[in-house]
Amino acid sequence: MLNKKGFSLVEMLVAMAVFVMFTGVLITSYMGIVRSMRATDDDRDLYAEARSVFDVLLQESRKGTLYAGASDGLGDCNLYGFDFGDVIEFCSPDGTRKVAFTYKDDSIYLSEYEKKKVEGLVKDDYVKLSEEKLHSDAVNVAHFDYYVWPKENPYSLDGVEVSSMFQPKVTFVATFERDGAGASGVGAVAGSDAMSYDLQTSISLRTYN
Repeated sequence: MLNKKGFSLVEMLVAMAVFVMFTGVLITSYMGIVRSMRATDDDRDLYAEARSVFDVLLQESRKGTLYAGASDGLGDCNLYGFDFGDVIEFCSPDGTRKVAFTYKDDSIYLSEYEKKKVEGLVKDDYVKLSEEKLHSDAVNVAHFDYYVWPKENPYSLDGVEVSSMFQPKVTFVATFERDGAGASGVGAVAGSDAMSYDLQTSISLRTYN
Protein backbone atom coordinates (compact mmCIF):
# COMPACT_ATOMS: atom_id res chain seq x y z
CA MET A 1 0.00 0.00 0.00
CA LEU A 2 1.40 3.44 -1.03
CA ASN A 3 2.06 6.09 1.63
CA LYS A 4 0.17 9.21 0.46
CA LYS A 5 0.98 11.31 3.53
CA GLY A 6 1.75 14.98 2.64
CA PHE A 7 2.38 18.23 4.46
CA SER A 8 -0.08 19.19 7.11
CA LEU A 9 -1.75 22.60 7.18
CA VAL A 10 0.32 23.61 10.22
CA GLU A 11 3.58 22.72 8.49
CA MET A 12 2.63 24.76 5.41
CA LEU A 13 1.68 27.77 7.56
CA VAL A 14 4.99 27.57 9.41
CA ALA A 15 6.91 27.35 6.12
CA MET A 16 5.04 30.35 4.70
CA ALA A 17 5.68 32.37 7.87
CA VAL A 18 9.41 31.61 7.67
CA PHE A 19 9.44 32.56 3.98
CA VAL A 20 7.63 35.85 4.63
CA MET A 21 9.98 36.74 7.47
CA PHE A 22 13.05 35.95 5.36
CA THR A 23 11.70 37.98 2.44
CA GLY A 24 10.95 40.90 4.78
CA VAL A 25 14.51 40.87 6.08
CA LEU A 26 15.88 40.87 2.52
CA ILE A 27 13.62 43.74 1.42
CA THR A 28 14.45 45.79 4.52
CA SER A 29 18.17 45.25 3.98
CA TYR A 30 17.88 46.14 0.30
CA MET A 31 15.94 49.34 1.02
CA GLY A 32 18.50 50.31 3.64
CA ILE A 33 21.32 49.84 1.12
CA VAL A 34 19.43 51.92 -1.48
CA ARG A 35 18.83 54.75 1.02
CA SER A 36 22.45 54.67 2.10
CA MET A 37 23.68 54.84 -1.51
CA ARG A 38 21.27 57.69 -2.29
CA ALA A 39 22.35 59.60 0.82
CA THR A 40 26.01 59.07 -0.13
CA ASP A 41 25.33 60.39 -3.64
CA ASP A 42 23.48 63.43 -2.25
CA ASP A 43 26.30 64.04 0.21
CA ARG A 44 28.90 63.83 -2.55
CA ASP A 45 26.86 66.12 -4.82
CA LEU A 46 26.52 68.74 -2.07
CA TYR A 47 30.25 68.74 -1.35
CA ALA A 48 31.06 68.90 -5.07
CA GLU A 49 28.81 71.93 -5.53
CA ALA A 50 30.26 73.64 -2.48
CA ARG A 51 33.79 73.07 -3.74
CA SER A 52 32.79 74.33 -7.19
CA VAL A 53 31.53 77.62 -5.70
CA PHE A 54 34.75 78.06 -3.74
CA ASP A 55 36.83 77.29 -6.83
CA VAL A 56 35.11 80.18 -8.64
CA LEU A 57 35.71 82.47 -5.65
CA LEU A 58 39.38 81.49 -5.65
CA GLN A 59 39.89 81.95 -9.40
CA GLU A 60 38.21 85.34 -9.61
CA SER A 61 39.84 86.77 -6.49
CA ARG A 62 43.32 85.76 -7.68
CA LYS A 63 42.77 87.36 -11.07
CA GLY A 64 41.84 90.77 -9.67
CA THR A 65 41.94 93.13 -6.75
CA LEU A 66 39.31 94.47 -4.38
CA TYR A 67 41.27 97.56 -3.40
CA ALA A 68 40.22 100.71 -5.19
CA GLY A 69 43.29 102.49 -6.52
CA ALA A 70 45.60 99.48 -6.44
CA SER A 71 46.18 100.19 -10.12
CA ASP A 72 45.19 103.03 -12.42
CA GLY A 73 41.52 103.20 -13.27
CA LEU A 74 40.18 101.16 -10.36
CA GLY A 75 38.33 103.97 -8.65
CA ASP A 76 34.97 102.37 -9.46
CA CYS A 77 35.80 99.04 -7.84
CA ASN A 78 34.30 99.00 -4.36
CA LEU A 79 34.39 96.72 -1.34
CA TYR A 80 31.20 96.40 0.65
CA GLY A 81 31.10 94.76 4.06
CA PHE A 82 28.19 92.44 4.66
CA ASP A 83 26.87 94.74 7.36
CA PHE A 84 26.17 97.27 4.58
CA GLY A 85 25.39 95.00 1.63
CA ASP A 86 25.92 91.39 0.63
CA VAL A 87 28.29 92.10 -2.25
CA ILE A 88 32.02 91.79 -2.77
CA GLU A 89 33.64 92.94 -6.01
CA PHE A 90 36.94 92.19 -7.75
CA CYS A 91 38.38 94.36 -10.51
CA SER A 92 40.85 93.35 -13.20
CA PRO A 93 44.30 95.00 -12.93
CA ASP A 94 43.58 97.24 -15.94
CA GLY A 95 40.16 98.26 -14.60
CA THR A 96 38.23 97.14 -17.68
CA ARG A 97 36.49 94.16 -16.07
CA LYS A 98 34.72 93.62 -12.77
CA VAL A 99 33.03 90.66 -11.13
CA ALA A 100 30.66 90.79 -8.18
CA PHE A 101 29.65 88.01 -5.81
CA THR A 102 26.20 88.66 -4.37
CA TYR A 103 24.56 86.75 -1.51
CA LYS A 104 20.77 86.89 -1.64
CA ASP A 105 17.86 84.49 -1.08
CA ASP A 106 20.19 81.82 0.36
CA SER A 107 22.13 81.76 -2.90
CA ILE A 108 25.41 83.07 -4.30
CA TYR A 109 25.39 84.82 -7.67
CA LEU A 110 28.27 85.84 -9.92
CA SER A 111 27.84 88.97 -12.05
CA GLU A 112 30.30 90.07 -14.71
CA TYR A 113 30.77 93.69 -15.80
CA GLU A 114 32.76 95.39 -18.53
CA LYS A 115 33.74 99.03 -18.68
CA LYS A 116 32.13 100.63 -21.70
CA LYS A 117 31.08 103.98 -23.07
CA VAL A 118 27.56 104.66 -21.83
CA GLU A 119 25.33 107.10 -23.65
CA GLY A 120 24.67 110.19 -21.58
CA LEU A 121 27.70 109.74 -19.32
CA VAL A 122 30.94 111.69 -19.59
CA LYS A 123 33.17 108.77 -18.58
CA ASP A 124 33.00 105.03 -19.15
CA ASP A 125 31.01 102.96 -16.68
CA TYR A 126 30.63 99.30 -15.84
CA VAL A 127 27.88 97.53 -17.79
CA LYS A 128 26.55 94.19 -16.56
CA LEU A 129 27.16 91.42 -19.07
CA SER A 130 25.78 88.43 -17.22
CA GLU A 131 24.60 87.04 -13.90
CA GLU A 132 24.52 83.38 -12.93
CA LYS A 133 23.72 81.33 -9.87
CA LEU A 134 26.78 79.36 -8.80
CA HIS A 135 24.92 76.30 -7.54
CA SER A 136 21.75 74.32 -8.20
CA ASP A 137 18.34 75.07 -6.71
CA ALA A 138 18.66 71.95 -4.53
CA VAL A 139 21.46 73.64 -2.54
CA ASN A 140 20.88 76.44 -0.03
CA VAL A 141 23.64 78.67 1.27
CA ALA A 142 22.62 79.14 4.89
CA HIS A 143 25.56 81.47 5.61
CA PHE A 144 28.07 83.36 3.48
CA ASP A 145 30.55 85.91 4.74
CA TYR A 146 33.98 87.27 3.93
CA TYR A 147 36.80 88.93 5.86
CA VAL A 148 39.38 91.18 4.23
CA TRP A 149 42.73 91.85 5.83
CA PRO A 150 43.80 94.59 5.95
CA LYS A 151 40.66 96.55 5.15
CA GLU A 152 42.62 99.57 3.97
CA ASN A 153 44.53 99.30 0.71
CA PRO A 154 48.12 98.51 1.79
CA TYR A 155 49.48 99.63 -1.58
CA SER A 156 48.34 103.20 -0.99
CA LEU A 157 49.61 103.62 2.59
CA ASP A 158 52.30 106.24 2.99
CA GLY A 159 55.37 105.68 5.12
CA VAL A 160 55.19 101.90 5.13
CA GLU A 161 58.63 100.31 5.06
CA VAL A 162 59.26 97.49 2.61
CA SER A 163 60.37 95.21 5.44
CA SER A 164 57.00 95.61 7.15
CA MET A 165 54.88 94.99 4.04
CA PHE A 166 52.48 92.09 4.03
CA GLN A 167 50.39 90.29 1.45
CA PRO A 168 46.67 91.09 1.82
CA LYS A 169 44.16 88.27 1.85
CA VAL A 170 40.43 87.61 1.78
CA THR A 171 38.77 84.79 3.74
CA PHE A 172 35.47 83.27 2.64
CA VAL A 173 33.21 81.34 5.01
CA ALA A 174 30.03 79.55 3.89
CA THR A 175 27.55 76.90 4.99
CA PHE A 176 25.95 74.80 2.25
CA GLU A 177 22.82 72.75 2.92
CA ARG A 178 20.42 70.45 1.09
CA ASP A 179 17.76 67.88 1.93
CA GLY A 180 18.87 64.26 1.76
CA ALA A 181 17.19 60.87 1.66
CA GLY A 182 17.94 59.60 5.15
CA ALA A 183 21.20 61.50 5.32
CA SER A 184 23.99 59.48 6.87
CA GLY A 185 27.14 60.77 5.20
CA VAL A 186 29.91 63.04 6.43
CA GLY A 187 27.71 66.13 6.04
CA ALA A 188 24.63 64.65 7.72
CA VAL A 189 22.91 66.82 10.32
CA ALA A 190 22.06 64.87 13.49
CA GLY A 191 18.34 64.32 14.01
CA SER A 192 17.25 65.30 10.48
CA ASP A 193 17.47 64.34 6.82
CA ALA A 194 19.38 67.55 5.99
CA MET A 195 23.03 67.65 4.99
CA SER A 196 25.38 70.52 5.66
CA TYR A 197 28.98 71.47 4.90
CA ASP A 198 30.94 74.37 6.39
CA LEU A 199 33.74 75.54 4.10
CA GLN A 200 36.38 78.20 4.67
CA THR A 201 39.32 79.33 2.60
CA SER A 202 41.81 82.20 2.70
CA ILE A 203 43.14 83.58 -0.57
CA SER A 204 46.19 85.77 -0.99
CA LEU A 205 45.55 88.70 -3.30
CA ARG A 206 48.20 88.70 -5.98
CA THR A 207 47.74 92.18 -7.48
CA TYR A 208 50.70 94.45 -6.79
CA ASN A 209 51.52 97.99 -7.79
